[in-house]
Amino acid sequence: MRYLRSMACIAALLAAIPALAAAEPRPGDPDSKPDAARFDPNYPDMKEWASAGVRGGIPLRDTLKVVKTIKPGDDLQAAIDAAAKEFAASADPKKPEADKPVVVLLSTGTHSIRKAIELRSGVVLRGQNKELAVIENTLRSTKLSPAAFTVRADKVRLAGIEDLTLRHEEVARLGLAVYAERVAGPKNNPNGVKDLHVGGVEIEDSEDCWLDNVNILHSGSHPLDAAGRRITVRDVLIDGAFNKGEEGSPAGSGNVYFSVTGGLFYNNTVKNTRHCLVIRDTLSGGDCKFNVMLDCNFQGDVNYHGNRKDSGRNLFEGVFVRSLTSHGWPAWAYWKREEIGLGNLAYKSIGWGGSNADKFESTKPDVVYTFTGIRDPNILAPVEKPAPTAGTLYAVTATRPTRPESLGTWPKNPGEARDMMLKRMIASPIK
Repeated sequence: MRYLRSMACIAALLAAIPALAAAEPRPGDPDSKPDAARFDPNYPDMKEWASAGVRGGIPLRDTLKVVKTIKPGDDLQAAIDAAAKEFAASADPKKPEADKPVVVLLSTGTHSIRKAIELRSGVVLRGQNKELAVIENTLRSTKLSPAAFTVRADKVRLAGIEDLTLRHEEVARLGLAVYAERVAGPKNNPNGVKDLHVGGVEIEDSEDCWLDNVNILHSGSHPLDAAGRRITVRDVLIDGAFNKGEEGSPAGSGNVYFSVTGGLFYNNTVKNTRHCLVIRDTLSGGDCKFNVMLDCNFQGDVNYHGNRKDSGRNLFEGVFVRSLTSHGWPAWAYWKREEIGLGNLAYKSIGWGGSNADKFESTKPDVVYTFTGIRDPNILAPVEKPAPTAGTLYAVTATRPTRPESLGTWPKNPGEARDMMLKRMIASPIK
C-alpha cells in the first residue's frame, strides 16, 4: 500500500509539471486577455487597445490540423485552395468564433513562385523552419499592383502566415549593398533596374488574420501593406526594399503600411525601407484606429502620411524609432501636421535622429505624449494627465520580455537608446 501511495504521489507531481512549466501567454496569444484591474479611467481607449489583434488570439501551433505538406516544386496554390475547401466544409456559419483554420506546411527548402500566392479563408501557411522554409518570388513587374505581391490575402478571415521567410530572388541576388538607401530622397529603379516593383505581403479588407514569426526580406517595393480589421503582426523581421523613391503610391515606394482597425503590431523589427510604418486610413476609406504598436524597433521613421487622415486613437508603447541623419525624415514624421488624427499616444517610446538638431526630446518614461501639435524634430506634446496607474496603457494578461524596463535603466541619451534598441531587434540574416 505504501508503494502504491508513493506511486500515486509521483504520478500527481508528474501531472502537475506541464502546468507549472507552461509558458506565460504573450501579446497576441489565445490566453492573453484584457486585464480590467489595470484600466485607468483617464485613458478610456485602454479597453479598445486591450482587445487589439486577432479575436481569440493567434491559434497555438499544436491546436491546428496540418492537411498538406508541400515540398519545393509542388503546386502551393493548389494545396491552399484544397485546404480552403476543407475548412469551408467544417465551418459553422452559426458559430464562426468556433471555426479552426487548417495548415498547409512548407517543408524546408526554397519554394519558387512565378505569380502571387492567394491566401484563402481558414488557411494557415506555415514553414517547418523560419530560416530554412523560403518562398522565393521570381515575378518581375514595372508597376506595383495587387498581382505583384508574393502573398495576398484579399477579403479573407482566419488566415495566417507563420514560421517562414519571404524574399524576391533578383533583389536578394543584387544584395543590400547595391540598393540600400545612402542619401535622403532615393530614386526608384536603382542601377536602371525597372522591373522589380514587386511587394511582399498584401492584406486587403480582411479580418482576424496574422503574420507570426516571419522574415520578409529583399522586397522589390512595399514589404507589407495591411488593411482590414483585427490583424496581428508579431515577431516579424522586415529588412530591405529595392525601390524607395517618391514615385508610386502617395507615400512613395518601399513602405510598411498598417491601415487597420483594432490591430496589434508587436515585437517587430523594420529596417532599410522608405517609411518603417505608415499610419493613415486606407485610400478606399477603411479606418486606421485603435491599433497597438508595442515593443517594436524601427530603423527609419514612423510616418503619419495624410492623403487619408488616420482616424486616431492609436497607441505606441515601448517603441524605439531611430532615424539615421541620411534617412531624410525625423523619427516621428508626417506629411501634413493638421492631418494627424486625434488621440494618438506614445508612452515609454523614443524617437530620435534624422536631424543634427535633435535634442532627444519627449522621451521621459513617466509621461504620456500625444502626436497632436508635433514639432520638429521629434518633439511631442505631453498629455495633461498623469501616467497610467498600472504603468502601462496596454492592460492585458500577458508577459512582455521585450519591454524596455526589462532590459535595464531608461536611456538618457541617443547612445543608450541605440544600445537598448540593438538588444531587442530581431537579428537579420542580411549582412
